[in-house]
Amino acid sequence: MPHRHCVPTLRANGSVMQPAGSLTVRVTGKGTALLPTTWSQRSNTSWHGPIDEDNYHAAGASHELPMGCDLAAVGRAIQHVLGRHDALRSVFRTEGSGLRQVIHASGEVTVPVFETVGQDLEQDVDDAIDFLCADPWNGRQWPIRFAVLTSGHPLLLVVTYNRLILDAYSAATVTQEVLKACTGDTSELPPRWQVTEEARYQVSADGAAASDRSLAHWRNVLASSPSSLFDYPRPHPSGPDRYTMASIESSALGRAVLMMRRRWRVTGATLLLSAAALVLGRYTGHRTVVMQLITANRGDRNRRHMVGSLTSQGLLRLDVGSGRFADLAHQAFRASSEAHRSGYYDPDAAQALRAEIGLQRGACLDLGALFNDRSTGQEASDAEPAVSERELRELAARDGLLDGSAAARPPEWTGSFQVYPESPTLKDARFLMMCNYAPCLPISLFCDMTYIPLAAAKRMLGGMERVLIAAACGDLDVTELSQISAVEPVRRDDAWVRSGDGWTDMAATASLWRQVTGGRAATVTVEDQRLVGYLAGQGAPSPAALHAAFVTALGDRNDVHAPDWYRLVDSPPADLADAAAWRRAAVTAEGTGRP
Repeated sequence: MPHRHCVPTLRANGSVMQPAGSLTVRVTGKGTALLPTTWSQRSNTSWHGPIDEDNYHAAGASHELPMGCDLAAVGRAIQHVLGRHDALRSVFRTEGSGLRQVIHASGEVTVPVFETVGQDLEQDVDDAIDFLCADPWNGRQWPIRFAVLTSGHPLLLVVTYNRLILDAYSAATVTQEVLKACTGDTSELPPRWQVTEEARYQVSADGAAASDRSLAHWRNVLASSPSSLFDYPRPHPSGPDRYTMASIESSALGRAVLMMRRRWRVTGATLLLSAAALVLGRYTGHRTVVMQLITANRGDRNRRHMVGSLTSQGLLRLDVGSGRFADLAHQAFRASSEAHRSGYYDPDAAQALRAEIGLQRGACLDLGALFNDRSTGQEASDAEPAVSERELRELAARDGLLDGSAAARPPEWTGSFQVYPESPTLKDARFLMMCNYAPCLPISLFCDMTYIPLAAAKRMLGGMERVLIAAACGDLDVTELSQISAVEPVRRDDAWVRSGDGWTDMAATASLWRQVTGGRAATVTVEDQRLVGYLAGQGAPSPAALHAAFVTALGDRNDVHAPDWYRLVDSPPADLADAAAWRRAAVTAEGTGRP
């Protein structure tokens, strides 16, 4: 059964199935430990909120139990697996100003047993999941819970877990170990590397060095990428229904990705990432696209099988302005590989780095574009038969996707969408692309409709489909594919000027500059694509002080940039709107104001 997030539900008659009994499982592990939280745990809380908060960040699923196992065998299996992994016996508590995790050496868990008659098995599973999630996931209880559904004999194992503490890989690993142990196979030794070793490594000199290596890549990308992709007028004001999730499925799209994967020896995720970057670049008007990539951090031998949480975000930059699509795909493959290698770091150090570079650049470093490859490592389309270009064209034509040689979905959009009143994360996710693997290759786009209205989100998904089918059917360059996408670029009016690698709202910048300068005679102009801030009068703050004050005042705004150059003059011109007169004024001090 697929995972679902734990959100309590009721049957139509308002009732919830109750357990007919329970198992008491006494667990013993290797020992007690008091540890700092790990990088991934801190990254998760920055996304979803504190671990010690009852916020239902849990997921659940059911799995068939092996034939012939009884309840006692299930209890022994759960006992064995909980004793093997430190992370499954962890709780959290606040100490001073920080959060610490405690690994329990032993403990006791209750496994409810539900009797099902099989008339509505899916609803019975949902009821069992809701029962398990009724107690808060507040970090003061172990992060995984089990139940058993019986029908004369044990039928299904229901597993729920706290997603802030265990990632999906860990939950799958634990489930498979329990099912294996239900058959009596408990021969495997406990893993050598556990969350205990992980937490201690991260506060060591070796851990700091690993973080520094990853953040060197972040420094390079942040220093040379647009400070924001979303530097344009917001199409819609914030409203009660601000966020949307739009999805699309297409058999022709799945076959197109399969064809290019085999042709160019890249992953399906790489191709989807390339198409997502292309349509996002076209929509926002940027030739360079920077995105965060959700990383698993399980590439090395120690962490490959660790139970716990290791996920974080890598960072990549793609040039979508020129070249063939095959070149973009290979560029994306290299960039995503580097992002995965550089996704293992101290999130507090990463935040400090962003602040440092933001001060240097005089802008909020807006990383609101994200990509999440949700495959489990084995792409479902691997089993699909090879498809020729002719067969792809025929399939796309039957689906109404091709008009001549260019992909063109009919005006009616056949995807699905859902609207949310608020973001499920604390991050400013303006564009979050998610992909799974199946013959129809479903892809989903979560977006902030303040920046990307629903109509634009639909066009982006349809544009990705058109781009990938057209690229599979011909050796096209990204300029052609950008037009084929039919994504309409955002419009910036005359108030927005080109500044460096992005755009600036001059009216908003001038307003903030007047605020920073305290109402003194001042203006901001554009000179050779540089923003120049002028301030007149004696006793004016230094360029460095002005710059620090401006960056503090702009906060997380992406419509405003600090001046590239600060120029202090002895007296203001008669007409404060006369930019030429400001340039003629006698300069008393000037500079970038940067550290």
